[in-house]
Amino acid sequence: MISLILFMSMVLLLDGYEIQNSLDKFFNIESMKYTWDSIEMEIESLNPQPFPPMWADIPELNRLNFRTNSDGAFIVDVFDYTERMTLYKYLIENVHHCEWDISFEDSKGKPKIHPGNILWGLPLQHGWQFSSGRLLNELNSTKFTSDSWWGDMNYFLSVIPYFGAVDAGMAPAIAIKGNLDPSFCVRSSDCLELVQPWLNFFQLVKSTANSCNVLSPSLSSPSSINITHHTPIA
Repeated sequence: MISLILFMSMVLLLDGYEIQNSLDKFFNIESMKYTWDSIEMEIESLNPQPFPPMWADIPELNRLNFRTNSDGAFIVDVFDYTERMTLYKYLIENVHHCEWDISFEDSKGKPKIHPGNILWGLPLQHGWQFSSGRLLNELNSTKFTSDSWWGDMNYFLSVIPYFGAVDAGMAPAIAIKGNLDPSFCVRSSDCLELVQPWLNFFQLVKSTANSCNVLSPSLSSPSSINITHHTPIA
């Protein structure tokens, strides 16, 4: 039952996540100079491995790999594929729940894979964007710019969820590197309406982390799940 509740929470979250509203609010779509014809056939570029490209080499979010600012927040270049993927990797490895904490071990014998983690869909999608050329990154480079429509939209499915985890007390604070366009919120307080559904989700995960065999009365009906649902724009 807990598994079903978590799954439905994610469905409501992603269904209600105002991507199309975000497009209208944060971007002028007509000004996006993204040429679909520039994406070549992907058959040869598809990643044959079960993990996102370079997953084993994605740096962990710690003081050995990232500098911190005066507030102790890790400074992350979210327009670098590897550093944006670092946020996903932290959530995969550190957001625990009894539904998915049966894990395989990595090369050092550390259990980190958590194959049942329902957040896996996010880094897998971003890995596909990278391997298919949709991030428009330069050859032999992991850096990309806001010229990539896919990279821009993924910002709202990487940085924003991470802000939700931070606000829920499940991840360390980050500081976004560089001066981004104002359309990108660089702190949780800049876009509370977007972060709130993710905060609700992570709070639910946290509160039921050890409750797979016990259903709390407060979770006995879908209406008790505090996930804001919005009707997507047609």
